[in-house]
Amino acid sequence: MGYIHSVTDRTDDLAELLRHASRALRRSTMALVEPFGLSVHQFHALRFIAGRGGGETRCAAPDASPRISDIAGRMGMVTRSATDVVDHLERKGFVRRAQHPTDRRSRVVEATGHGLDVLAKVESGRVAHAEEFFGRLDPSEQDALAVLLRRLI
Repeated sequence: MGYIHSVTDRTDDLAELLRHASRALRRSTMALVEPFGLSVHQFHALRFIAGRGGGETRCAAPDASPRISDIAGRMGMVTRSATDVVDHLERKGFVRRAQHPTDRRSRVVEATGHGLDVLAKVESGRVAHAEEFFGRLDPSEQDALAVLLRRLI
């Protein structure tokens, strides 16, 4: 019984530590995006639209702008919710809808110059905060953390 309790305590402690670290990173992103009228969720959608949303292939063609369905899939939401996010980004002037280059029945979403400027400002702040946040670990610890987190996700 003591073994089960100690494993449960350890995993609960790990989960709580990961939640706290995630919250700290999210709070810093919130502070950076709120002055631009963005939520963290909208910011991540803008990153994806601009092609900076991670190492995954965004859509069928690597250089193609995403469709609403691509955004919904990447963000883990239904198409209607992705449409609402894009509507907000479009009202703010961060993105625009355009005709798909090869499918006249389809529309894509592109980042505007203003959207790219805002993205660059926020990304600069995020990089600075991440360097400070993870700078408490030496490079080998950072590498080990990255390996472990990739294994979990």
